[in-house]
Amino acid sequence: MEEKQEKRSVPTKDIKLVWDAVKEGDLRRVKQHLQKYGQNLQHINEPLPDCSYGETLLHYAAYHGHVNIVALLIRAGIVLSLTR
Repeated sequence: MEEKQEKRSVPTKDIKLVWDAVKEGDLRRVKQHLQKYGQNLQHINEPLPDCSYGETLLHYAAYHGHVNIVALLIRAGIVLSLTR
């Protein structure tokens, strides 16, 4: 019999904390959030409601030259999509 894994939803305040870490280029904090909510990675990567262009964490990190964060997000399995 297969065990069903419980998924943790990601509170909005935590999504904003991940965004803050990406905006600041803080690789250590981004890693911490990915470890905490890695199974909900795509939920974390959703654009914030106040993002005027619908950019994701990956878009933001790439545009602002946070190469290590881009690599971390890709290794973590973030969806590589041009649009969301």
